[in-house]
Amino acid sequence: MNRRQSIIVTIFSIAIVIAVIAARIGRREDAAAEKKKVAEVSTERVGKTMENAVAVDATMTLEQWQQKISETGISEFRALLDAAMRITDPGIRNTVVIGIVDRWLREDPSNFTKYVAVLEVNADDAKVSVLVLALQDSLTKLSPEQAASDEILVVVQRLIAHFAVHNPDLALAWAKKWLLDDTMENALASVARGYAKTDGHFQKP
Repeated sequence: MNRRQSIIVTIFSIAIVIAVIAARIGRREDAAAEKKKVAEVSTERVGKTMENAVAVDATMTLEQWQQKISETGISEFRALLDAAMRITDPGIRNTVVIGIVDRWLREDPSNFTKYVAVLEVNADDAKVSVLVLALQDSLTKLSPEQAASDEILVVVQRLIAHFAVHNPDLALAWAKKWLLDDTMENALASVARGYAKTDGHFQKP
């Protein structure tokens, strides 16, 4: 085999290797795309299942909502609360949301804090405002043991952080009532910043 033939064979071999590699990459990409499609379908199915599990009617009365709250599994409360947020009557909506938050805080405060975190990340101020109103009521109904849990402390700190921006006086009142030591110090720093933004006067307790 002369030099020219050797070069041709080498080029041909390289071409085959490249073709094999490209085919493998293509198969991997197809597999990844298929996995993504399956995941999306699964997520959609889960979402639909949750929606069906907490299916509500826009004409539901307060009594029907209260029954729904008592019958719905705690794992479905995120979808239930989202549905309650869409109630157009402010009075019924607030009462229903309080009912949901009452039970959620008692039975699964950890996942409740995760729900609040999602709202904050999404900057969903309308839902956060409704939830803040409910929390002011629901937190007062907890037993001393429940109120002393780490999960509830996280909820209270988030509530105070919200008030520090929108209502420093209320934030200060809640901090004095619920917090101690380092958590109190951190909260007061937020409250002081809130007063500074509103040109108010802050006096550390």
